[in-house]
Amino acid sequence: MKYALITLLLGFFAAGCQDNVQYEADWHSENHRLINDVIAKHQVPNCGMYRYKNSTNISTEYLLRCSKLGSTWLEYTLSIGTGDISTARFPSTKYN
Repeated sequence: MKYALITLLLGFFAAGCQDNVQYEADWHSENHRLINDVIAKHQVPNCGMYRYKNSTNISTEYLLRCSKLGSTWLEYTLSIGTGDISTARFPSTKYN
């Protein structure tokens, strides 16, 4: 019983440490008008190409990955509800 509890707690801890657990697993690359509006409003540099993941718990929030030429990517959190964008606090993976 003691070991089962420890295993359960370690599982919860490991799940909480995973990057971007609040976003779906798949990246989307199709054009999204509302994301385009937020990018343009904030004049996000080097965001000629982008991918995004939908939040699983906040319908207006996205994880955005931007690139100028597709070789180096920067991640942002973006809210189409408020029109805000900020650098992702915990980038999921560094892509170069």
